[in-house]
Order: sequence, then structure tokens, then C-alpha cells
Amino acid sequence: MHLLVAEDNTLNYEVISELLAMYGITCDHAEDGSVCVEMFRESSIHTYDAILMDMQMPVMDGLQATSAIRNLNKPGAHSIPIIAMTANAFKDDIQRCLDAGMNMHMSKPVNMEKLLKALAKFKGEVSTTGNGETSGEVVTTTVKTTDNIETTGETVTPVVTTTNGDSINRETTSNNATNGVVPKPSTTSTSLQASNSKKPATTKVKKVKATKKSLTIKWSKVKGASGYEIQVATDKKFKKNKKSILVKKQKTTSAKIKKLKSKKKYYVRVRTYKVVGRKKVYSSWINGKATKTK
Repeated sequence: MHLLVAEDNTLNYEVISELLAMYGITCDHAEDGSVCVEMFRESSIHTYDAILMDMQMPVMDGLQATSAIRNLNKPGAHSIPIIAMTANAFKDDIQRCLDAGMNMHMSKPVNMEKLLKALAKFKGEVSTTGNGETSGEVVTTTVKTTDNIETTGETVTPVVTTTNGDSINRETTSNNATNGVVPKPSTTSTSLQASNSKKPATTKVKKVKATKKSLTIKWSKVKGASGYEIQVATDKKFKKNKKSILVKKQKTTSAKIKKLKSKKKYYVRVRTYKVVGRKKVYSSWINGKATKTK
């Protein structure tokens, strides 16, 4: 298999790629969500068998990247398996991954046995037509595996489900596996990142002051935050004329974003982050009032 791995932490990528290489799986590295979307867009059909998607990344996070990929007018964009690999493992985090278009959620530290089983199932069960899209039929081909990866060879549906929350079926609310296959919990896990997944509290945009080509944004201080990220753009989806700054001081509660287009309406949003180990854990975005530059 050949995978596209979206991971902003270089050490994390090196670890997962080396582990996967032991099973003959090769990887390409996307440093953030935006790069991941572009690499998939520019790739030829069937280049990648699956995408491993981190959640917290600069420029474009995993949810935005997944949604962008699913909306591409490209063969395979709707059918390529996308697996979230993230320390964010709360119920709402899992649901957000599924809502964005991911096939599966896997929490960090990553259990390699379960990841390999999932990749083997995706590889064996996704039938494709000539244009790279899934045919929609039920596939009964036996999955080919190596190194003690457990398979059944029985008829399966396109998403693995387990009772431990590592993978979620988007079409069922049951905790039981719909295909009758529940991988046994492994006693060994591979830790890619020792991390506390608890998010920092959200902040609140208090005031946005406009000048000719800049906006000054003020927000509420959040206890326990390491810093804040502020974005402005001329559309509600934050894609057009977007500018982003990172304030690395917890006590700072205002910032100016310069070099904006004059007489343009800008949408504003702010989120907090805290540093856990070597990784930033972000809160949800909070939007402020849209303001027009003078």
C-alpha cells in the first residue's frame, strides 16, 4: 500500500512511516492540511490507497482538509479511505471527524495492530470502477495480509467498527460491529505522541477595530492557554484573502492584522491553544463580528 500522511510534527511522521515500512507500506508526507489537499489533487488516480489525517495542523486542520478533499472534482475523492489519527478522542471530536467525511477515527497513541487491520480491510474491500470511484457493490474478496493481521474473508461493509471507539461506522449508532468482526484489544501500543487530549477553553472576540488596511482584534483572556490563533478572511468559510497570526503569549489579548484589502468586509475568528509536550492542542474556533475596512 501507499499512503498519504498529513502530520505537522516531523518526528511523528518519521515514527509512523518507519513502523509502516516494516510491513511494506510506503508513505508520502504532507506537512499540513493544505499541502495534503494539494498533493491529493495533483496525484494520479490510485496513487494513494488511504490518507492518515492528523487533526491539529497549521494553515488547514484535518477537518477542513477532509472536507476539501471530499468536495474535489476528482476521481477517488469521495471514495479514498481517510482515517483520523489524533489525540482528540472525545465523543464530539469523533463525530466531527465523521461529519467532515472521514471513514474512521483512531486515537493516539496509535495501536499499530488495529491500524494494520483497518488498512488491510480497506485495501481488500474497496472495489473501484475505471474512474476510481467506488462501485457501491458488496465486495467478497478475501483480504491478503501478512505478519499475523487477522482477517475473515467474509462479506464486509466499507467501514470497520469496534467496541473500543478506535473506529466508528458512519451508518450505525450501535456499539457492536455490523460485520461481526471485532478486533481483539492489543496489549501493546505504539505511542506517536504522549499527549493530554483535553482542549483549552474557548475565548470570545470582544472588539474588532478597523482602519484602512488593517484590523485590530481584542479577545477574552483564557486561563491555562499557551496562546491564541487569529484569522480573518473575506468569506465565511475563511478561504478567500485569508490571513492568520499566532500569538504565543497567554497574557496578550489583542493583535493587529495588517496589509488587508481596503473597503473589504472581513470575517474574524479566534481560538486558543495550549502546548502539550511538543504539540499544540487547539480549542474550537469562535467567530467575531464581521467588519469592513475603511
